[in-house]
Amino acid sequence: PLELIHRDATTPGAAQELLRDVRVSALIGVFAPRRAAQVARQAAAAGVPFVTLAGGLGGNSRWILRVAPSLFARIDALVQRRAAQVPRPKVVLLTPEGRFGQLAQGAVARSLQPRGGKLLRVLRYPPRTRSFVPLAKRLAAVSGVDTVFVVDRARRLALIAPALAQAGLWSRPSGARAPRGSRAIALLATAEGASQRLLRSAGRYLQGALLAPGFYPDEEAPKGPGPLLRNFRQAAGRAPGLVDALAYDAVVAVRAALQAGARTPAAIRAQLSKNDPQGLTGTLRFDAAGRRATAPALYQVMGKRLKAL
Repeated sequence: PLELIHRDATTPGAAQELLRDVRVSALIGVFAPRRAAQVARQAAAAGVPFVTLAGGLGGNSRWILRVAPSLFARIDALVQRRAAQVPRPKVVLLTPEGRFGQLAQGAVARSLQPRGGKLLRVLRYPPRTRSFVPLAKRLAAVSGVDTVFVVDRARRLALIAPALAQAGLWSRPSGARAPRGSRAIALLATAEGASQRLLRSAGRYLQGALLAPGFYPDEEAPKGPGPLLRNFRQAAGRAPGLVDALAYDAVVAVRAALQAGARTPAAIRAQLSKNDPQGLTGTLRFDAAGRRATAPALYQVMGKRLKAL
């Protein structure tokens, strides 16, 4: 019973037309936060679920459902996994300067606190930094560190990991040894935009690293969505990215609600808090506040692969 109707989100009045004239049962899309906030207000006023792709969209309307896992949710999942490996991890955070870095620091500290972990140091850098050797040397001088947390994009992680190794800090799986004369550390990273390019450029320095990029297109996973991802590549000429995966998952969630018998907007919204279909970015269920109610997908660098955990 699913019919998809497409409109350009930048066209004035597009959402209002769908809500008022077409009378859709749900809205999906809009990655840009400012435009998403405008559509969210219109959907809430109409009493129609809006499954948004925008990360960090505010508001407390029950009609807004955020399919993108939040930064805190991804950080918390990484810290939880690390705390299961070693009690009370001792962490140094690497993150860009500015508001994003402040949010990252608050999220890491908040996640460590109930698990007995300690944030030893926060090292910030200008967002356009290309050389991390001096910063890595400062990090290596911090006493007692066993975990390095990089809250930044994958392309920055590809520069940071070799600098850490040069400073004598090698990412290794739990219990594995580092090269002679170096220390083994656990490396955690949000690594947004992780792809095969990251593994090709810095894979040897990332062994055992735990990543939470939101989505990674693993076409070779034996039980994963490999055929779907390969079909996408054939049609689009590239691997799907995070926005593509979130859009796909938003449709999966609404379709599951329809298949469960929901027909009205209110029934679809209620069903989205009960169903738990599997999407490309993990299990899809939303809480009463419209947040993802399931843990984000985590990946670990193992050899030449980024393996889903």
